[in-house]
Amino acid sequence: MPDDAHLQADVVESARLVGLSLFSKGELSRAKILWTRAFALAPRNEKLIEYLNEVDARLEGLRRIKEDESSP
Repeated sequence: MPDDAHLQADVVESARLVGLSLFSKGELSRAKILWTRAFALAPRNEKLIEYLNEVDARLEGLRRIKEDESSP
């Protein structure tokens, strides 16, 4: 039976991969939630840091577009 560290690593990796799938489908908020939870388990995971930075940048870009569209 795997120990807690291996199980946690498996959970983080699964969350990373599912998050990538969500991200590729444009489900940015869901990907961010999943990656944020995984990051809480593995705060030194550089891939998760990269993904969170990228998803934040994309969400910010979308927010700006919506603001521009609603401006007169």
